[in-house]
Amino acid sequence: VGVEAEDEEREERVVLDGPRPLGLEIGPAEEGRRGAVVRQSEGQAAAAGVERGSMILSINDEDVEDMDFPEIQGMLNREHLPLTLDLRPPLDLLTVKKKKPKRRDPVTVYTAGCRGSYRVVTEAIEHLGWMELKSSADCMNRAPSVVWLEHSDNTDGIAPVQTVSR
Repeated sequence: VGVEAEDEEREERVVLDGPRPLGLEIGPAEEGRRGAVVRQSEGQAAAAGVERGSMILSINDEDVEDMDFPEIQGMLNREHLPLTLDLRPPLDLLTVKKKKPKRRDPVTVYTAGCRGSYRVVTEAIEHLGWMELKSSADCMNRAPSVVWLEHSDNTDGIAPVQTVSR
């Protein structure tokens, strides 16, 4: 069992030398049924450094990125050991634990002026446990803590304090 890192393209080569089970559960890549991603890594796969979310690029030097998922699963099951896997590890993104919704005075965000960034803003609101105010009627019952505008929108008279980020 071993790991060899290739810094140029952020790929890793992992050798799994058995015995089976390998401790590797895979699923289809998100783009469709071509390619495979590691869903779970346990036992010898985890000990070899296989990370959850890694994309499988090749098995025993045979490129599998453009193969159908069932074909890749079959290769993993029938190839003789040791297995050499080339993997693209997941991005090292900082993750934050989702906060519980606050019961009193949640932060409220008025999103009616949100256009191009609406999807990202609503995901952030949900992740932080805040409340979204989608229309001016919603603002009649509850004052917004934040009014989300796009960078080109006029801000005259909206609030005494304004922050702009780009």
